[in-house]
Amino acid sequence: TIDLYNVADHLIKNVFEPKTTIIKQNEYGESLYIIKEGYVSCTNDGFEVRKLGPNDFFGENSILFESHRTLTVTSLTRVKLYQISKSDLYKCLGKDFKEILLYSIVKNSLLNKTKSLKYLLVNDFFERLKPTFELLGAKENEVIIAKEKYYMECSILVVITGNINCGSLVYGRGDVFGEEYLPRSRHLLNLEYDVVAASNCVFIKIKWKDILSLIDVKN
Repeated sequence: TIDLYNVADHLIKNVFEPKTTIIKQNEYGESLYIIKEGYVSCTNDGFEVRKLGPNDFFGENSILFESHRTLTVTSLTRVKLYQISKSDLYKCLGKDFKEILLYSIVKNSLLNKTKSLKYLLVNDFFERLKPTFELLGAKENEVIIAKEKYYMECSILVVITGNINCGSLVYGRGDVFGEEYLPRSRHLLNLEYDVVAASNCVFIKIKWKDILSLIDVKN
C-alpha cells in the first residue's frame, strides 16, 4: 500500500456524494486519489471495469505515464478520499517518486491478489528482487508470452494498466498472472494458451529464475 505518513502534510481531503463524477476519461490529470471511505465505479467508454473501496487508489496512470485519464470514476456511495498532486509527490518522495509509486502497486498486488507469493515481501527480499523487475508494454492483441515458450520465460506479470488474457481468464490493473503456473519443486507447468494483451497495457515482469537465485543465495 502507499505509505501515507511521508505525504500526510500534502494530502487534500475531499468528500463526494453518491453518483458524482470524480475524474473523467480522456481528461488530463495530475493527481492521485486514495479512498478512505466508500466505493466508486471505474468505467471505460461506459462499461464498468472494476469497483474500488477503502485503501484502494486511482489516478496513478496519469502520474506514472503522463497520459490522459483512461477511466471515468464515479462515486457509488458517499466517498471520502485523499488527493495528492504529482508536484507534491515529487516534493515528498523526491525524483524517484514514480518508481516508489510503481513498486507500491506491485507490493499491494502481491499482498492482496496472491496466495503463495507473499513470501516475496518478507524482510528485505522484495528490495533485493526489485532490480530484476522489467517494466514492459504491449499493444492490443500482441502475444506477451507464447505458450510453447513459457518454459523459457516462466514469469509473474503484475498488470499496471490495461488488460491481458490467458484463454478465458482476464487480468486487469493490479492483478497478478502466473502464480498458478510457477514451478512446483522446480518442475515447470505448461500453458494451454498464449498470454495476449487484450488492450494496450503496461506490466511488471518478474522472472522465476531471479526469484530462485535469491532464494538459493539466502539458503
